[in-house]
Amino acid sequence: MPPTGYAHLLGLAPAVARRMAVSTRTLQRRLDEHGTTWNEEAEGLRRARITRLLHDTDLGIDAIAARSGYADARALRRAVQRWYGTTPGALRRSGRATDRRVSVPGATLRAQTIRERQSP
Repeated sequence: MPPTGYAHLLGLAPAVARRMAVSTRTLQRRLDEHGTTWNEEAEGLRRARITRLLHDTDLGIDAIAARSGYADARALRRAVQRWYGTTPGALRRSGRATDRRVSVPGATLRAQTIRERQSP
């Protein structure tokens, strides 16, 4: 079975650089030009996935932690606290009870764009 999870994303930078026909260092420079790093992008993907799993599934916190590459639920709780200032359970409840546009950075813009395209 191929490696999965966050640690796998961190190791993909050289493969992505090859697919883009640039060196890993050039990929790093280009990300830097846009004010980000490979690790920040991977962390953003991880955050978005965890948020989606909390909002859209009934998986337990332990299962989400395991699917996201965390050692245990405590590590996931610390990450969610760092990102959102709340617990995974509270984030799950707020996402199901209210508009989820506030849950993932950039999601508001994407949601607005989708709604605009769907409007007659």
